[in-house]
Amino acid sequence: MSRTTQHFRRAFLVSACMACLVAPLSAAPVFWDIRFDEDSIRDGINTTLVRDNLIAAANEWTQYIDAVPGVRVDVLVRFDTSIPRAGGRSFTSAYVGHNGQFEVWEQALSTKLRDGFDVNGSDPDVEIIINPNYAINTLWFDPNPGSPNPAIPSNRVDAYSVLMHELGHALAFNGWRNEYTGAIGGFGSTFDALTIVADDGFMYFVGEEAMRVYGGPVPLTWGNIYHVGNNVGFPGSDLLDDLMNGIIMRRGVRYEVSLLNLAIAYDSGVSVNPVFLVIPAPTTLAIVSLGLAITSIRSRRNR
Repeated sequence: MSRTTQHFRRAFLVSACMACLVAPLSAAPVFWDIRFDEDSIRDGINTTLVRDNLIAAANEWTQYIDAVPGVRVDVLVRFDTSIPRAGGRSFTSAYVGHNGQFEVWEQALSTKLRDGFDVNGSDPDVEIIINPNYAINTLWFDPNPGSPNPAIPSNRVDAYSVLMHELGHALAFNGWRNEYTGAIGGFGSTFDALTIVADDGFMYFVGEEAMRVYGGPVPLTWGNIYHVGNNVGFPGSDLLDDLMNGIIMRRGVRYEVSLLNLAIAYDSGVSVNPVFLVIPAPTTLAIVSLGLAITSIRSRRNR
């Protein structure tokens, strides 16, 4: 058994539980080959809708990523009642280096998109798992995924958003730390390498770009640390509407890949195009306000 396979077998499967971006540039196309575990499909599951929503969700992420032109990503979808809702991961990981504390590995999907290198050969690159009852009774699969202003039923969770969330785990939001203590053994993920345990007992992501976007260390979800945010009254309650929050997926809501999500992915080694991480240009009102403030300061100084 190879070292990579050993790390794959020991990898956690992270379960499911906005900032405004500039318009994406024309990214090189990524081809998504979706296949289903046929034995796991249940009556009431429309695999065409699942496939269409998954491809659209994947394209939502990769429009911000500098990927190898024409790279193909193999995704396995299976339905399993052993998880409460949904989960997503890269099937394996790729060795990055040693940070002085542990070996650092990145999600193989990130490697393939950036370098075109297929870490695990003919095996799938990504696995998406969905509880079939969750798919049938709770999720809403958009018949026109990716279309603006979808009419999501108020009593359903948007499957497109859930699939974007799970692909976030396959890209970067994953690792091997103890999710309550932060303890780690001889290996960790690129995400783990930028995670600290603070004096308040919570864990924070401290990647440079993520801290610039958020304004400081990014609070991770207590006991579910490959997510951001916590309930009201705890660090990160302002992140409860973020796509990668670890508390709730609200019904009737379409989530978006946020600037913070992209910054965390970038810090974790995903080839996010830096153009999407620039500080937004100030609005006309901000420019006018700044001009008035400067004029006022000069006026006081000249008195």
